[in-house]
Amino acid sequence: MFKKILLAVLCLTLALTFVACKTKSELIGAWDYNNNTEYSFEEDGTGALTVIQTNNGKTEEKAYEYTYKISGNQVKIDFEANIIQDCSYTFTVEGNKLTFVGGEGTDKGTYQLNRVK
Repeated sequence: MFKKILLAVLCLTLALTFVACKTKSELIGAWDYNNNTEYSFEEDGTGALTVIQTNNGKTEEKAYEYTYKISGNQVKIDFEANIIQDCSYTFTVEGNKLTFVGGEGTDKGTYQLNRVK
């Protein structure tokens, strides 16, 4: 009887350990698109879209913060600022290359981004 209880406790402990340990998403980090646009994804579900613009010789950097959720190979981005539309992408990561395929709230394009080191 004691062995059965011990085995049940060990199984429960292992199950809880696996549930508690989340796998770090390959998306975590900073990703550059065209040297003027960067997406960053933090482990806590926050991030920012940073855009660099040059007007009349003056370079300006603007960051638009967001929260995101990943489900499988889909990321849904919810921007804090209402001037930017929330959106979703299907994504794949191969090494230092990220491919976004636009979904809801996008122009449905495909974008290649590079991991920022």
